[in-house]
Amino acid sequence: MLRIVPFIKERLKTLSDADNLIASFFNEIKYTDELVNYFKDKKNEAASIIENAILLFEELKDFSALEIEASLRTLPDKFSVNFRRVAEIIRIAVWGSKVSPPLFGAIEILGRQITLERLKRYKEILEENPEIWKTESAYFSYIRGCIRLAWSKNPVKLKLLKKIKKQIPNPNYGKPRNTKPTV
Repeated sequence: MLRIVPFIKERLKTLSDADNLIASFFNEIKYTDELVNYFKDKKNEAASIIENAILLFEELKDFSALEIEASLRTLPDKFSVNFRRVAEIIRIAVWGSKVSPPLFGAIEILGRQITLERLKRYKEILEENPEIWKTESAYFSYIRGCIRLAWSKNPVKLKLLKKIKKQIPNPNYGKPRNTKPTV
């Protein structure tokens, strides 16, 4: 607890805020649906970044905040993303929230074993929930198109149209470009 207080004191406004900030140090974290789907169409990228972070953390001799930061700072070049994106992915995986105490210190306090467990668990969650549609509206547009296509070729609809289709007099007959007497 003595190592935790210096990390969270800068982010506290009231004492009740402390509970939210320190809960993940002591409790099992649960990933909300929002956090599971946070990366939408970038889940593969997030899983790859987490996989590389796991490998880096396993190889660290000194699991200190400085070493953790130095190892994570090598990832942006490998994935052509900025460091903020890497930190965001790691923060959500390790902390279960988009907001945390200073990330590297929090990871150091959690320790190698808990950090690796959380990274592996979040990576598994990302991999078992693939997202093939970029947005919900894209999914519904696809479904609507499938229904329209199926209905346009439906034999019942075609038979009904043939049955009720009637020729009516063309009100524009005789005007330029209207040569058909019926429509």
